[in-house]
Amino acid sequence: MREYRAATGDPSAEPVPPFLLLSLVNHFLPQLVTVRSFSMGVNVGLGSVRFPGAASSGDVRLVATGEILDAVEIRDAVQVVVKVRLLAEGENGNDDVIVCEAD
Repeated sequence: MREYRAATGDPSAEPVPPFLLLSLVNHFLPQLVTVRSFSMGVNVGLGSVRFPGAASSGDVRLVATGEILDAVEIRDAVQVVVKVRLLAEGENGNDDVIVCEAD
């Protein structure tokens, strides 16, 4: 915590817990990908997960981007791998920071 507060320059700054960020991937995914004409969807788990940056709790605004990495037909179904990146929007013109990346 001390290192995080020193890096942000805010003595009261608290980072958002990484697994809370990861849980938001399922919130953003339906907003990124639209699937039509299916009878069932199954989440088969995660591939790689990274937390390259930290987000401060409070008034941080998160945005998500998605990229389809793979789509494989399996019997009568399609298995799709999507990379979702959560970004904390930069303040005062600073660049956005990737805070979670999950396949």
